[in-house]
Amino acid sequence: MTLFDWIIWSGAALTLIGLGALVWCIWTVGRAARGAWTTQRCAKRCAACWP
Repeated sequence: MTLFDWIIWSGAALTLIGLGALVWCIWTVGRAARGAWTTQRCAKRCAACWP
């Protein structure tokens, strides 16, 4: 495999990872919109992500 093949396959892998992250975000927002998350759970989750 040449360098360009590695670049192409790396880009494809990053695209799949990004697509998976997008699906996860949509799923998470959907759960929150349906009321599966309480205010306390959202606050705890945000506090863990943001200092």
